Amino acid sequence: MSIGLSVLSFIACAPAPEGAAGAILNGDAFELTIRPSYLESQADMIDEITDLEVLIHQSDGTSVRESLLTLGSSEYTHDNFPPLDNVTLTLVGSNDGGVVFHGTSRPVTVNEGDHTVIIFVGRNGQSEPMPHPLPEPNAMGTLVPVGDGKFFGFGGTSQGLYSNSSTQESFAYDLHQMAAGEPTSRRLESPFPASSEGLGRIGHTATLLSGTSAYAGQILLVGGADRFLDEDGRLSSQAVLSTQTVLFDPSTETFASTQSLTHPRMGHTATAFENGNVVVAGGFAQPDTDTSIVPYVEIYDPTEERWTVPQEGFQVGGIFHAAAPLGDRGVLICGGIHPTLSVSDQCHLVTPTGAIQTAPALPKPLLHASMTPLNDGTILLTGGLSPETAAISSDLLMDMEATRSAWLYKDDEWRSLPSMSLARANHNTAVLPGGRVVIAGGVTKVDMGSDRGLTPYSGLLFDSTDAIACVEVYDPESKSFQKWDSCTVDSQSSTLSQPTALPQMATDPFFGTLIAGGITSDGAHPTDEVVLFYPHFDDLY
Repeated sequence: MSIGLSVLSFIACAPAPEGAAGAILNGDAFELTIRPSYLESQADMIDEITDLEVLIHQSDGTSVRESLLTLGSSEYTHDNFPPLDNVTLTLVGSNDGGVVFHGTSRPVTVNEGDHTVIIFVGRNGQSEPMPHPLPEPNAMGTLVPVGDGKFFGFGGTSQGLYSNSSTQESFAYDLHQMAAGEPTSRRLESPFPASSEGLGRIGHTATLLSGTSAYAGQILLVGGADRFLDEDGRLSSQAVLSTQTVLFDPSTETFASTQSLTHPRMGHTATAFENGNVVVAGGFAQPDTDTSIVPYVEIYDPTEERWTVPQEGFQVGGIFHAAAPLGDRGVLICGGIHPTLSVSDQCHLVTPTGAIQTAPALPKPLLHASMTPLNDGTILLTGGLSPETAAISSDLLMDMEATRSAWLYKDDEWRSLPSMSLARANHNTAVLPGGRVVIAGGVTKVDMGSDRGLTPYSGLLFDSTDAIACVEVYDPESKSFQKWDSCTVDSQSSTLSQPTALPQMATDPFFGTLIAGGITSDGAHPTDEVVLFYPHFDDLY
């Protein structure tokens, strides 16, 4: 079925033309025109629909469903609507096979006059490269969702890992702006704050604060360094690690300093507790501390705006470990390289009070694995580098294979799952609306025979020579993995346009999951690509 402008105007991510027709809701004193926009690459979905409906979600949680268009009918105007007070509108196109596309507006309040709302619609449950890339290529930056289709990114490098500096830039990526034909990504006017250790930031963390403090909804930026590897592949950043801690307010897009870390660090993890506090663990340490790895955790309390260091020692892997929240019990931290330079299979639970408790060990020692909290309170562990021996050399020069293995942490034990489609480490994961997990990119191995393999640190740190362009999805209901594409380890392009390690990933509850940036296989040219995984309609409503 083809829909012309005489029935409904669809916009291919461009501003609505003046006078174009649209689906119209008529109230006693208002007229509201709904104009959908979509990616040009998904234009064929418009011809597939036979029914078009709008869901009007009231602020009290109730919804009204109205048909805008049915096959063989031109009825697309509805009269006598009451005033719309802070409602969201979901546009749904379907046929006999089910929902073809859908999209949701920002909150709308209309009681009089003529108004137009533009809604971005995407193909149901599909992924698509976005036509609007990041403001510049980015590797090892951070990406944080704040809701309403908006994401913020901080730091990283636009020049590859073998550069002497990172970026001071921060950016916003707004999917509602894309729907209206406006620039989707933009640099923020306020750059990442400079510190005594340098301007930009790499190896830092960015964590969205929750809880009940006045800072809930702000983003906590912690540590890092101005640069990573020097031109010879040495970890030059270790002498210039930062203790800087900064709060970013998404509503004003401004930064404010807060109490600094006790221990400078880079390559750490930062994970939020349910109570709104944040635990920072591990990371590279400054040489003058007599260790290369920070053996302490620190906990940030946004209510008090201060850091505390628990008395207990942190004995799991301080770098290349994985961490995930475990409900109200705290944060589970597993694997990585121990300060004694051995690969760890140990896990610790850091409680919200700062106690550090021993937890069941991993099935085997792992580096660069990923732990993902699932909606049912369990934790998914995927991939990682699995060394043949726990002992490693001081310069980290080792061949290592990634694993296809996956496990589920449930009832205080690790349970084996069916294997992933591909072995991967240095990948990233995100939970889609509805609970499935997207697993993207990574490397299949670290090979000392590669061009960069014989350079101290760089091989085991972030050698992306054997990166992959593949994506797969984990289904918690069937407890199985499914390849999203026909990608293999030799594919140079697939769901990701090129082999990529450490892509940034973040999920918005209505727009789905973004996969953005990352380290390409040559290590010198980060990507600016953005891929959107659009959610399934049934997962939202």
